[in-house]
Amino acid sequence: DKYDLRRYMRFNTTVEGARWDEESRNWLVSLAGGQTLRTQFLILATGYLCQPKKPDIPGIDDFAGTVLHAQEWDHEYSLKGKKAA
Repeated sequence: DKYDLRRYMRFNTTVEGARWDEESRNWLVSLAGGQTLRTQFLILATGYLCQPKKPDIPGIDDFAGTVLHAQEWDHEYSLKGKKAA
């Protein structure tokens, strides 16, 4: 609000496609309903990691190691000397 950026934003909008146009150095963004936007910046905030979807892996509850989901990543945790998948 301080920098009046909301006027450049679109919320609750379905993006059907986006491609970079090298000549104009802009994004061409196809929206649901047939509208196409040309924009210099494209930030997708789909909320994909807002709620972790942990896989249902048989035996995971018995796993003796540490299980980390990307959404809950602990930056203090060291992978040094460990195997990760």
